[in-house]
Amino acid sequence: MSKSVGPVLRMSDDVDGIVAAIVDDNPGQEVTVVDRGAYTRVSADGELRVTRESIERHLGREFAMRQLEGLMSAFAGRIEMTSEEVRWRLKRGNPVSGGPAASGPAASGPAASGPAASGPAEEPT
Repeated sequence: MSKSVGPVLRMSDDVDGIVAAIVDDNPGQEVTVVDRGAYTRVSADGELRVTRESIERHLGREFAMRQLEGLMSAFAGRIEMTSEEVRWRLKRGNPVSGGPAASGPAASGPAASGPAASGPAEEPT
């Protein structure tokens, strides 16, 4: 299973500056950049981040983080976006509401098909 996370960026005038900002914002981490012509894949293990401040420094102009959404054709991992920063990271643990059994074989076993799983009994009309 891959532990890589990060964006796939469409080619644009801003892509080189955004890639440089991602590399700068992740010191000490090995960031892989693969240029495929029509798009550039940026990835690292576990977590990547980029800040608006760093992108603006590399582009030499103002940049709204929502613009990054339009430049991403895809991404790996979970994304957290604010007006100041974007983070891509791996899912951590199980969701509180689901728990480990919600996605395992027990979820489709006999307990899941009994009366408790189907909701309240219907009243005659």
